[in-house]
Amino acid sequence: MAELARYKCTGCQWIYDPRYGDAANEVPRGVPFEKLPATFICGVCGCPKAKFTKVEEGPAKKEAPKKKK
Repeated sequence: MAELARYKCTGCQWIYDPRYGDAANEVPRGVPFEKLPATFICGVCGCPKAKFTKVEEGPAKKEAPKKKK
């Protein structure tokens, strides 16, 4: 299962993570940011949904080289 994208408030840098939801706005776990209503606001500073930006994930971590026997 693919991970749900996280979004950051540009007003206060708070991150909406769908794995946890948003208790301040009564959003349960598992709700993708795209499914939040247009009236959604940051529970910390009150910025509207339009002021959130997608958090770009870094490159995949490389596995450490295996030791030779």
